[in-house]
Amino acid sequence: MLAAGILLAVAFVAVAAAARAAALPAHGPPVPPWALVWKPASALIPVQEAPAAGGAPGEVRTVGDWRHAWQVVGLLRVRPPHGRMVYYFGDSTARESLVGEASWNRQLRRLGARGLRAFALAGHGQTFAMDARLMRALPRSRGLALIGVSLSRFIGPPVRGPGARPAEFPPGTAPRLSPWRQHLYDLRPLMTAAQKQGRVVHWRRARTSAFLRYRAANLRALGTLIAVCKARGLRPVLVELPLDVAAVRHQLDRQRASLLAGCRAVAARYGVRFLPFQLASRVPTSDFFDIGHMVRAGAARWQAGLSRWVIRLLPR
Repeated sequence: MLAAGILLAVAFVAVAAAARAAALPAHGPPVPPWALVWKPASALIPVQEAPAAGGAPGEVRTVGDWRHAWQVVGLLRVRPPHGRMVYYFGDSTARESLVGEASWNRQLRRLGARGLRAFALAGHGQTFAMDARLMRALPRSRGLALIGVSLSRFIGPPVRGPGARPAEFPPGTAPRLSPWRQHLYDLRPLMTAAQKQGRVVHWRRARTSAFLRYRAANLRALGTLIAVCKARGLRPVLVELPLDVAAVRHQLDRQRASLLAGCRAVAARYGVRFLPFQLASRVPTSDFFDIGHMVRAGAARWQAGLSRWVIRLLPR
């Protein structure tokens, strides 16, 4: 009996460890940009607290990036915005660049943005076409659409992503967002300089060809997204997303120059602002988990800088 109990305990620990490992991205090459964006309802984790979007009374469910974004859409359809709005679109590097939506909104209020609501609609592998789907589903409003651009957003085709629709809320309950599992890197050891260098080499050798192959298609999708944002009443602003420039140094200069030239051309064509943020943000390499995803200290620096730009660029 004792031996059987020990074996059962060992098996339980192994299963739990495997579950934790599956929940976090691997150090290896990233998956295709359209994969792992959406998790089915069976992947949601029930927590006994308060009702949440689409859940039974007494149940809160943590959600992934794509479902969080569609919950925001559903919430704003139920409670249409009356003041100015800020939406921050991007992939997982954008997601990790904010401390959190509540923190961001408090910071913007402290800076004088009264009656403003800000949401991060950013997630793993999110494409410009996925951004446009969300934007078309949101109510018309005034404010800013911050569109994140980066090398990582250009390494796959601008697919529309998995099926999704705005969240529906249980009748008779106050609509609220489910807890969002936003930060995936805070509890993991930072990559060493050698590991980051390995990422840079991998990107240069294995990702450059994909970047060049899909560059034109993604620039067209970016232009379409800008047009959709304008049609919904918002002022689009292109924002260069985080990159550990101290670790990358000049090794991706050619790729970045191509990216920035294309984004500047699109911005000029549509008459929108482009913020090449890397030069101004000065986030140290110690605040990056890898070459693109920041940990909490980096997110605090980035969010503060982004908030100051929001105040400057908000339509009056």
